[in-house]
Order: sequence, then structure tokens, then C-alpha cells
Amino acid sequence: TNDVTLGILTDVNFTKSTNSSIENSGSGSGNLGINFAQGFWYGAVTFAVANPVSELNENDSTSNEIFANNLLNTDKSGKGLSSFYIQFGRHSFYSFDDVANDEPIFSLKRLGAFASYKINNTTWSKDSLREKVVIGSANFLLTYRILSLEMNNEKKDKVFLTVFLGANTRRLGGNFGLKKNEKIRESFLGHKDKGYNAYEFGARLDLGGFYGKMSFTNFESDIDDFSGEQVLITLGINIDLTVATRSVKSK
Repeated sequence: TNDVTLGILTDVNFTKSTNSSIENSGSGSGNLGINFAQGFWYGAVTFAVANPVSELNENDSTSNEIFANNLLNTDKSGKGLSSFYIQFGRHSFYSFDDVANDEPIFSLKRLGAFASYKINNTTWSKDSLREKVVIGSANFLLTYRILSLEMNNEKKDKVFLTVFLGANTRRLGGNFGLKKNEKIRESFLGHKDKGYNAYEFGARLDLGGFYGKMSFTNFESDIDDFSGEQVLITLGINIDLTVATRSVKSK
């Protein structure tokens, strides 16, 4: 529909790195925020309100894997208003009325785009070092919705299968990202760099309020459990209280 809808969004998910060498590479998180949609436009702003991991501590002074895994799977840390996620996208570059419900599977009208920006705040501890760390993540993806179906149930739940391809980045910020703290970053990650870029591709299946996502990344540099070909799998549930709205003139 072309009506504007706003909603309160609750997102609970679990994300795991399948290639990680550490035992507990998965993480669960709970997020609360607002979302909107109009036609093919959509977006959301959420804040991390629940996360069991408040601090990452490595007792082995020769190991960096737990911090590298956090750099890859940023949901493994951070909660509160300072850890937030912004997303904005469009399901199709064509106008809403120009796309049919039974659009052929191979059609440019299924091509869209998605962008997001996320901040996670956490604390890393190793040996005598204990540092506040800000991880900034941004991506821009082209999306292609292969399936767009409506279930024959009471709620008329939707089923979507979307593939995506694009760019992903990580930036280490706050005091941890300052040039003078290059040696501290090297102590935790084995590298002084504060920025990393990658390509990303994958697929997402939405089934009513449930979703699953598999993404493949290939970040530059040579950090174990972060660089090279890595796979992240996410399972989650979205619960949103949606309200239809309409435009009004200002007083």
C-alpha cells in the first residue's frame, strides 16, 4: 500500500559466525525502536535494550580472536541508547503502482537498494588493558526480491525471499580509534588500522514475523576470525505494532 505506516518495532535475534575458532561465537540481542513504510520505501531506528555481553575479556595474552569476532559480529556487544541501528531502503526503483503482484521472477522491477548504519559500544579487556570501544558499521546493498507471497492465513502474513550484494565497512571510533592509540589497537587485534572494508552478499527469508539471514563477507587485512571469507547466520523475530497514518497540514 501507498499509505504511510508507523510502528513500534521489537527485534530479537541470534547471530553466529560459522567460521570462528572460538567456542562462543554467537550472540543474542534485543532491540526496540520505530519503523515506517510507504509504498516501496521503508526504514527503522532501533536501540539495543538487551544484550548478555557487556564486556569481552581475553585471559590469553597471545590471543585476539574474541575481539576480532566482535568486530565481525558487532551484535555481540553493546546496549543502551549509545548502541543503535538505522536502516533505510526501497524494495524497487520503480513506482509502487508500476509493479504487479505477479511480476516475473526475472524483472528489473524487483531490484532495490538498502543502506544501514550501526553503532555498538562495548569494553575490551586483555592483560592490564581495559578499553572502551566504539564499533561503527555501515553498508550499502543492492537487493533483489525473488519471492513476494501472501500466506492464506488469518493475518495474511507475507513471505519474502531477498538476495543482496554490496559493500560493508567497520570503523573503530571513540578514543580507541585515535592515532595515538595505534599500539593499543595492535594489542587487541594485531593491527593498528581503525577502518576495514569488505564486499558482502547473501540472502534473507522473511516468514511473517520470523526471519533468517545468511551473509558472506570478505574483509581486507589478515585478522583471524574477521578477515577473509566469513559467514554470519542470523535468526530472529520482529514484533511490530503498526499504525496507519496520513499527511496533515501544519497549524
